[in-house]
Amino acid sequence: MWHALDGAEVISALGTEHGGLTTEEAQRRLAEFGPNRLPQGARRTAALRFLAQFHNLLIYVLLAAGALA
Repeated sequence: MWHALDGAEVISALGTEHGGLTTEEAQRRLAEFGPNRLPQGARRTAALRFLAQFHNLLIYVLLAAGALA
């Protein structure tokens, strides 16, 4: 939605100025919304990441064909 608006309209809608937010407004928004960070995802070990590379139907077919041969 913001990409379709004129720059002045976005600045007005967000309640900011051309120089950015004031320190007080930035602190208020930080307290209200929290920091602008994505949640940390679950970490997998290197061994699990390696084994996940082989979790593919084609790999299973090739392993089965190799075992039958």
